[in-house]
Amino acid sequence: MGGAIGQQQSVYDIVIIGAGTAGLAAALQAVMRGLSVCLVEAADDIGGTLHLANGQISGGGTSLQHSRAIEDSPEQHYQEILELTEGRIDKAIVRTITEILPEIIDSLMRDGLVPLPDHPVTGAAPGQAGYKTPRYLWDERFGRAILAVLRARFDKIRRQDRNLIRLITKCRAVDLEFDSSMTAQALLAEDEDRTLCQIKAKNFLFATGGYAMNPALFAEFNGGPAYLASSWPENLGKGLEILRSKGAKLRGFDLHRAGTGSILSRETFPATYVDRFLTNAAQRMPWEIFVNSKGERFVCEDKMETNTLARALARQDKFRYAIVFDASIYSQAPSGLPNLAGSKLEALWNQHPMFHRSDSLEALAALASIEPRGLVDTVAAYNRGIEQGSDPLGRSFCPRPIMKPPYYAIIHLGHSATSAVGVEVNANFQPLCDNGQVMKNVFAAGEILGSGVTLGDVFTPGMMIGAALAEGHYIANNLADRAATSV
Repeated sequence: MGGAIGQQQSVYDIVIIGAGTAGLAAALQAVMRGLSVCLVEAADDIGGTLHLANGQISGGGTSLQHSRAIEDSPEQHYQEILELTEGRIDKAIVRTITEILPEIIDSLMRDGLVPLPDHPVTGAAPGQAGYKTPRYLWDERFGRAILAVLRARFDKIRRQDRNLIRLITKCRAVDLEFDSSMTAQALLAEDEDRTLCQIKAKNFLFATGGYAMNPALFAEFNGGPAYLASSWPENLGKGLEILRSKGAKLRGFDLHRAGTGSILSRETFPATYVDRFLTNAAQRMPWEIFVNSKGERFVCEDKMETNTLARALARQDKFRYAIVFDASIYSQAPSGLPNLAGSKLEALWNQHPMFHRSDSLEALAALASIEPRGLVDTVAAYNRGIEQGSDPLGRSFCPRPIMKPPYYAIIHLGHSATSAVGVEVNANFQPLCDNGQVMKNVFAAGEILGSGVTLGDVFTPGMMIGAALAEGHYIANNLADRAATSV
């Protein structure tokens, strides 16, 4: 739907790299404010992660809330985010975003977004905290519903005048060129035929997404394997690498969210999802123990919420653990895998790389790549705790010791479709450099900032897509205001 790089006719007010959530929001608002825009997208279509995402957003003080007599405000939204994340966010950015989100949501609804009938909701789930105030919503079409609204706006502008937004698809950013005063002058881009071209502009916005589909960057930034290929294919971290090469400071290394783990098809990228054991005590009390690669328990299995396990898993080697139990538990406990009960589960033992069974703990540990001595000692300590009425980790629900062969281990791997590490920016979304300087006419929005900016290291309902929309909107308005005052 876009043109080739071709010959540039003028210097744009802004070049936006990435036509996903933040990039589209910025482009549309920039044109509405009279700025000339060039939109560069690596894929063959606009939309980015909106093609795959659940499209969940939240805002305080929306028209939908007013219609349902729900009292809320941007300030209340901000304060509840602070509480959920324990303050592990960029407070200035989140405050800006929460001020903008109500109008973003109202605007989307005016143009066709239809929340589910019982929305907004709090986002709380068994074992997982949500908001105190219902403000979280999505459309049954998920992210594609938001994309449909943005695409309709985009197409309307292009029908009026295709030159208002110049769109170049199947074009990858390669470099950003600066002059001697460290002011960005041109984007160096490459089309599908590997033709290079300079695209000159007064300002440059990087909205290129995260790095979840780049296993090398994922391992470098998060300290463990990527495993699951569940993100947008173009989330390769290219914009992040370009800005880092120019001295941009990165942050969020301590905010990776590994989730609670899943059973995957294999332990190398790109794996696919198979199933997930019921690890939440609010859904099913645990009969099993959870051990890491050293064979050690790392959580109190019956006294944790979702975020407790997720944070603990993010600290384990390779974001990996095993759910261990014996024949007695296997035959007597409620199933932790209701989708794989009976013959389906029986067929997986020692046939699938995540399902292991053996007549001894030592042999089980070898099959499951767990330290044998550690596993044997941990099981012995767990059994001794049951006998003495005092679990080493304070667990109360211990219905059976683990002592009757065969023994079982189900491997779970922590994974994430989001990217916690990103470019550090100031309150105007300009990248900060390691030397203390600010990139003068360069901006960043969306997941390139790192998901930790708005989520911390927990589940914070509706603060990814909504945040990206608000950031793009804010940057475009800010640039238009500056342009107006400079005339």
